[in-house]
Amino acid sequence: MLASLDDYINNIINAKQNLQKNVLPLIVQSAEAMAKCLLNDNKLITYGNGIASGISQYFTSLMVTTAKYDKPALPVVSLCSGITEICSMTHHSDYHLVFSRQIQAIGKEKDILVIFSIQGNEIEVIELIKSAYNKEISVILVTNNKNAEAKKYMSAEELIIVVQADNLGVSYETQVTIASCISQIVDSLLFNI
Repeated sequence: MLASLDDYINNIINAKQNLQKNVLPLIVQSAEAMAKCLLNDNKLITYGNGIASGISQYFTSLMVTTAKYDKPALPVVSLCSGITEICSMTHHSDYHLVFSRQIQAIGKEKDILVIFSIQGNEIEVIELIKSAYNKEISVILVTNNKNAEAKKYMSAEELIIVVQADNLGVSYETQVTIASCISQIVDSLLFNI
């Protein structure tokens, strides 16, 4: 049992070291794009599929709340937080279109859609990206899959942050770290915090 925990912790350490060595520039680029979006009176729209929906909500709350310091609330919305809307839409249409319909309703040109997805192959993620592009919304994808199907639907200029982890739990934990880092950088850029 201790050996498996030791392996798990080593996996966390390796994933975080890879994040620091290889992914940090993409995290900074993403945060800079988000800060620019917010400075231009646009909003961030977040989405996470499966357990990653919690990461979407966590990131949104970091951007809106004043947990560490007093700051203005930022216009960031999670597509995963309205359970009544999600249940209603799945009752009346295909599940894979639920989130793309929300983008059609609330998205506007020059917003940014931030997607947290372990695989990046899910049909709802692909439909969401297609809907975002129809509204001229930029996409930032955080995934564990360097060969994610969603990449085929993204333009070459779009940012894709790939987490390298051999364990699903470590992948989620690393995505939470990415969300925290982006939030801190955006706060620093906007408020000198």
